Amino acid sequence: MNQLRLFLGIIVSLFLIISGCESSTNSVSEPGTANISDHAGSNGNAAVAATCKSAGSTGLTALYVNESVKNTTIDFDDHGCDIAIYFNENAPKNANVRNVTIIQETGESGKSTGIRNNGGNVKVTRTEFTTDFSGQYVPIRYDNGATGTISSNKLNGTHRTGILARGSGTDVTIRGNSVTGSGAKSSGWAENGIQVDQGAVAEIVNNEITGHWWDGESNDASTGLILFASNSKVNNNTYHNNEFSMYIAGNNNDGKGNQTSSDIVSQSSFDFKAYGVLFAGENNHFAGNSFSSAEGTGAVGVYIFSGSAKNKVTGNRISGFENPIFDGGNNSLVKGTPAPPNGIGN
Repeated sequence: MNQLRLFLGIIVSLFLIISGCESSTNSVSEPGTANISDHAGSNGNAAVAATCKSAGSTGLTALYVNESVKNTTIDFDDHGCDIAIYFNENAPKNANVRNVTIIQETGESGKSTGIRNNGGNVKVTRTEFTTDFSGQYVPIRYDNGATGTISSNKLNGTHRTGILARGSGTDVTIRGNSVTGSGAKSSGWAENGIQVDQGAVAEIVNNEITGHWWDGESNDASTGLILFASNSKVNNNTYHNNEFSMYIAGNNNDGKGNQTSSDIVSQSSFDFKAYGVLFAGENNHFAGNSFSSAEGTGAVGVYIFSGSAKNKVTGNRISGFENPIFDGGNNSLVKGTPAPPNGIGN
């Protein structure tokens, strides 16, 4: 199959992420848009359902609202709320979630969120998320001007997006987290590791992002990091077995010291292959990174889209891909990278 034609089909699917469209298996919609009555008390325990509180303007419910939570376990099997922990602009000073275990293994469909910070200043650290959920689950979500730090957390299992930072004014540091998806999957939702979009800004540093790979019989895709954002930093992250390790669609982003690797052999008739980093914006500069793929499993190490401009790719190491670099952009600077630019054949 023509790899370029296949790839462009995947990108069309990827762009549905930012629109909130729910018609594709690879569209990140607004998690939790159902009415409160759709979920409250769904476990059949009226006493447990009574513990759910209003999550403000979202129209949803949460077990904890605007209070710090430490040293406890929250299991969605034990309550009927949409969200485990919710904060908004009324979050207390020094609000934090620390040493908490959040379990979402109800196996249900629909939408659910572990921690949602909707405009507060909150620190989430040393918290573990384990998941077996067939719908759209987002373990950590910051939006609507939320600020703070997400650090040293462990996310394991199914998720629509592991960590989501969204919306103008949202500014978050995402540091030292382990985000592990389901691996190669052929049904359900395509998974993404970290996603920053719709005007949010982030510093994404020292994270380990693993196992986001769509291998079904549809032209969708999974990504380790999706950055529909500008003026962000992506440094010293490690990516393994993600279909697209990094997708950089904003402007003026910097990335250094990142390492990507993959060895998945696709079982799909689409014969999906790995990509290291893709650029669709302007004035992004990625230097001193390493992009590698096991022989026969990688398509392109560095892919620069047509229509993008002035992206700089300097001093990187690229190995194992069928095409080390594809440069379709305008005024790109590809320098000091030990692999010559190559096109994708028809």
